[in-house]
Amino acid sequence: MKYDFTSIMDRHGKDATAIDGLGSMPGFTPDLPKEGYDVIPMWVADMNFETVPTIPKAIMDRAAHPAYGYFNPVEEYYDSIIRWHKIRNNVEGLMPEYIGYENGVLGGVISALTAFAAPGDARLYTVRSKKTKKESGGWIMKTWMPS
Repeated sequence: MKYDFTSIMDRHGKDATAIDGLGSMPGFTPDLPKEGYDVIPMWVADMNFETVPTIPKAIMDRAAHPAYGYFNPVEEYYDSIIRWHKIRNNVEGLMPEYIGYENGVLGGVISALTAFAAPGDARLYTVRSKKTKKESGGWIMKTWMPS
């Protein structure tokens, strides 16, 4: 599929933190550029090109159903991952039981860390439990050591 990665999309007023949020959240968003300089958003998760049309269509089709929530992956989920790795990376023998499913960032981080830590190894996870600032300006943190 040929796709256009060169057209510039106007993201102003579309809730793009990298565009509309500049200078508005010290410590989180970059400052506004100096006079005479342009904004060049280059965040890790930033996209300045349109998504292929099949993705928003699939999202809209799913969003049309009124019930949302976590899901258990179906066979097609695993089949698509296996097929993608076979085509893209020549991976043979990939099985559904080798594929981890996580429905959130924290679960994914814990799974990744667990892959590199032996049972009984000390691990420290620090996450925001609430997106609420303390009067001191720091984030309220919750820290625990999983067993």
